[in-house]
Amino acid sequence: MNEADKAQVLQLAARLYAATQKKKANDSKFTEFKKSVEGQLDVFISTGESVTIDGAINQGEMGVYTITNVQPTSITWFADKLKEKLDKAIYKRIINRRYEIADYEGLVKYLKSCGVDPKVFKSFVNVVDTVDTKKIDNMSKLGYIPAERIAGCYLVEMKNPYYKVSFRKQ
Repeated sequence: MNEADKAQVLQLAARLYAATQKKKANDSKFTEFKKSVEGQLDVFISTGESVTIDGAINQGEMGVYTITNVQPTSITWFADKLKEKLDKAIYKRIINRRYEIADYEGLVKYLKSCGVDPKVFKSFVNVVDTVDTKKIDNMSKLGYIPAERIAGCYLVEMKNPYYKVSFRKQ
């Protein structure tokens, strides 16, 4: 690389570095501002609540602001507890079952010897049950699975709430 090219690359690198630093500073200021505004909104809007307000700010366009306090959650299902509480037919509809062979060579040798005993065969296989969340939600909505029956079969983790603000022109 000649000296003129090095000078140009240095200039570009310096501009990129300066822009990156400016963005970091702006991101930090925005985060602080957002936390401050959200703290003030907490006084007026409860978690999970949505408020719609018509109006214009600073002689701007008329429109409708919708402010929603969103509470994200994460649900962890316990397949073993669901198995105890639900009918077998319903359980089979909401579970994805995966079989994994732990020792394939051992299984092949065993099957070749032919006197297949189910208990011995099962020792070669790992079974993993996972809950199909879409199916369990759908079956709950349709009334096949009452909420009381699956109480204690899941863990709900509350994540940090946040505000969603939208504007629609009138």
